[in-house]
Amino acid sequence: MSIKKKLLKTLTWRITASLTTLFIVYIVSGEIKTAGIVTLLEGTIKMIIYYFHETIWEKIQLFKKDNKDNSSLK
Repeated sequence: MSIKKKLLKTLTWRITASLTTLFIVYIVSGEIKTAGIVTLLEGTIKMIIYYFHETIWEKIQLFKKDNKDNSSLK
């Protein structure tokens, strides 16, 4: 996956998740300022964590096919 696609995927998911967080915190607290602060903190931290999580999974060879092994079967 290209870095542009990975960043776009990260950003669009973060927008969706942040709107959900904003809504939930607003319902619980009744304060839009509190909801906004929590949403910004949560969104920023989770976006960074998600990027590195995605990068690590991209490097894991567990489910990837080894092209060298498959080429000998042709």
